Amino acid sequence: MKASTPFHLTLIRHAKSSWDTPNTADYYRPLNTRGYNNLPEMTERIIQRNLRPSLCITSGATRAQATAKAVHRELRQAQPDLSLVLEDDLYEATPEALLRVIQRQDNQHEHLMLFGHNPGMHQLIELLTAETLTKFPTCGIMHLSLTVSQWSSVCSASGSVLWFDYPKLHKG
Repeated sequence: MKASTPFHLTLIRHAKSSWDTPNTADYYRPLNTRGYNNLPEMTERIIQRNLRPSLCITSGATRAQATAKAVHRELRQAQPDLSLVLEDDLYEATPEALLRVIQRQDNQHEHLMLFGHNPGMHQLIELLTAETLTKFPTCGIMHLSLTVSQWSSVCSASGSVLWFDYPKLHKG
């Protein structure tokens, strides 16, 4: 790992989830039709931006896993050895808990892609960039460059936004 190579972090909020079965526990809520329909377009935008994570990490919640698996499946076309790891600490995580997950990653991974939930993801972005984010909608993608040489050094204001996108951004 060269010290001059910046670390990158891509944060993805799960796609739109279903509320059709009110008795389903939050953790097990699936994606709805809109969520599934947004995934191919958003995954294509990731590919067009040439985002190439070396590790994908997802919350164990059903909607986050479905989002992660859809993106991961397409990214593996170009990166057959790309791993997808389930990390239950990402579910209902505070920004500090999310930060701890990031900080304990192996430095061999120069680019992490995390799939998770609001409000933690939204608050993590604000913590890392020291910027106010108006919204981080479902299926939103925030790609950051980090001014660190190891994951354990990621801290407040250590990131800058390189790219932010979400499904409705390109709708009239």
